[in-house]
Amino acid sequence: MKNKFLLTILFALLAVMATAQQVTITPPEAHIEPGESVTLRASGALYYTWSPATGLSTIEGPVTVASPMETTTYTCSGYGPGAESVVNGDFNQGNVGFTSDYEYNSNLWNEGTYYVDYDASLHHENFHGLGHGDTGNFMIVNGATTPGTKVWTEQITVNPNTYYAFSTWVCTIGGSASQVALLQFSINHQQIGDIFSAPAEQYTWLQFYELWYSGNSTTATITILNQNTGGDGNDFGLDDISFCELVLLGAPECTVYVGSMSATATADATELCNGVSTTLHAIPSGGSGSYTYSWTPANTLDNPNAQHPVATPTETTTYTCLIDDGLTTEEVSVTIVVHPNEVTTIDATICEDDTYDFFGEALNEAGEYTHHLENQYGCDSLIRLMLSVDDYQTAPVLYQYECYEYGTQPEWYWDKTGITYHEDTVDEILLDDPTGGCPILHRLDLKFHEEYYHEQTKVACNEFYWPVNGVTYTESQDNIEVRFQNTFGDKVCDSIYVLHLEINNYETNVLDYVGCDYLVWDNDTITESGPYERTYTNQQGCDSIVTMNVTLEYTPRPAEIRPVSPDNIAPHWVVTATEFQINSYDYTVEDLIPETEWDSVVWTCDEAPRWMLEPVGEHNQICKVYVLNFVSDTVWLTAHIYNHCSEEGIVQRYWLVCSFYDVDEYGPSTGSGTFTVMPNPNNGQMTLNFEHLTGKVDLKVYDMRGILIDRAQLFNGTDDTRIQYDMQGRPDGIYLFVATSKEGTAVQKVIIQR
Repeated sequence: MKNKFLLTILFALLAVMATAQQVTITPPEAHIEPGESVTLRASGALYYTWSPATGLSTIEGPVTVASPMETTTYTCSGYGPGAESVVNGDFNQGNVGFTSDYEYNSNLWNEGTYYVDYDASLHHENFHGLGHGDTGNFMIVNGATTPGTKVWTEQITVNPNTYYAFSTWVCTIGGSASQVALLQFSINHQQIGDIFSAPAEQYTWLQFYELWYSGNSTTATITILNQNTGGDGNDFGLDDISFCELVLLGAPECTVYVGSMSATATADATELCNGVSTTLHAIPSGGSGSYTYSWTPANTLDNPNAQHPVATPTETTTYTCLIDDGLTTEEVSVTIVVHPNEVTTIDATICEDDTYDFFGEALNEAGEYTHHLENQYGCDSLIRLMLSVDDYQTAPVLYQYECYEYGTQPEWYWDKTGITYHEDTVDEILLDDPTGGCPILHRLDLKFHEEYYHEQTKVACNEFYWPVNGVTYTESQDNIEVRFQNTFGDKVCDSIYVLHLEINNYETNVLDYVGCDYLVWDNDTITESGPYERTYTNQQGCDSIVTMNVTLEYTPRPAEIRPVSPDNIAPHWVVTATEFQINSYDYTVEDLIPETEWDSVVWTCDEAPRWMLEPVGEHNQICKVYVLNFVSDTVWLTAHIYNHCSEEGIVQRYWLVCSFYDVDEYGPSTGSGTFTVMPNPNNGQMTLNFEHLTGKVDLKVYDMRGILIDRAQLFNGTDDTRIQYDMQGRPDGIYLFVATSKEGTAVQKVIIQR
């Protein structure tokens, strides 16, 4: 059987389906007298049932009238739509989720066609309309002329014995008010609700909604038919088709209390002195007669749950009692005013020889005095006197600080004494109080401060840093003044600094000295070249810096002449030439001071005509000694060393001893033959004349080391005895030519010098 209760629904079905609300009852409780009634209203659901039914005007719907004869608690079960069962009720998925006997075509000029889109005017020039809420797709329908043609059908699985809510929105997209669609809704071939007329005006959406009870059914086939078969007009739109199970949203309770209770609160005394107690009384009447009591605040009560508790408040307090008879509650209050025990303290001061009247007693000594009174409430009132005796009043010390200029006399006038003071003073004077009080002792603490002045004269070299102002001066200034302010008590005194400054500069001199061996400067002996500095004081008292660039040369100090070769085990012993060979010996000399620079070394020998000396090396420090012939006894080798410091030369001598002699090149040959060399000395080209040698001549040429460097055999005829000989490829030096023929051996010394 269908239950119709939607006439009382004040809101749209889909709004309830879309929003979950809390089920409530207004009022949540009520108090009535026997025979009276109260209207109970439920909200927050779609369908309501009330229990128990006793005393209610209806058990369905959101509103019922309760008229119980005794206190009763009512429960209202509120139901609302659950989960959506229609697959594509808003058509936003397109043409899916349902079936239709109409033809699906975007051209809607023919009756019995439909299309799913958001704007009807896109498919027929006389159609106008947008989806419900002006958003999303909807089903656009050109009504069929054949009766019983199904517009929309969907089969849904349902739970038996369950209420479901069906709803859809309908609009008219073409035609006039007499040509609107007449829609019939059915579930499982049973019509639900009345035939629903589409809105007479275009662009208007109306909602159809109805409840359906499933009974024994497990499926629900929902069908929408258009009973208007007219071909003119009869064009409509469907949107937001919904089918939802009703579920319990809430079951709030409301208690209706029958009968009334009243109460009052009193106290034995409502005004107390501090520390006094009184009894409170809660007096109920009416109600159920079964009362409980709860007093607050509880901290000053002997039993807050008693009907007559004893209160001992410490201050004015309002006590409230909540009385409950099981049906209703009543709240009553009583205020207890607490008057404190008063204590009044009086501070008084009298001058010496005066008296103070304290409740008829003349007091003239300092101390604490008390007197007890009783106020209008009978509470104690204590008067406490704190009496002090002063000989006189003491004014605050006058701390007076005064600055005075440097070099002047300080002074300050005190109007209390009429004295002008010229130095630091501590003074006092006792004067009458113009207001009539005790005499006043005025005290003075006077301090003078001379403003500081400091003047100084400074003579400095190059620059002067003055710490007073942190400035470095590089030029003379006659008067520099800096003024500071120093706090002296509550005064500010000046400090003045004056500087007279003279700046003198230092002097620098550079001297050059070139000499031999050493320089004596200020009793210091300088033995090495380099810059040296001395600082003197000039007539202005500033530094005079003298820099001496010293360049020293050293007189040679030659060591003993020695052989160059360390293998010479008998350095003083030499051997004269043998077998026409020339023996050479190398000697050298060095300075004992390595830094000494020599200009030159000149070598000489006592037997110079018979010995050959060849200086070599830097400054001729090495001498090659060539022994050409016999020398008897000792020969002295002498080295003369010269430089800037020894213009006459420093001499070092070395003696040599000959141990053997053989050939005398200046004596006769071993035979009767001789030969000549022309020119001699020469540049390497020469003429050999063998006019005294005949036949085959064997010629050998030796250098100064005695090494054979050339050999030739010549055939000397009687007509041509001159031979051209070339030694241009040989270095300059002394060479020994030895010619042997049948006449004997002849020797000539040849000097090549270019």
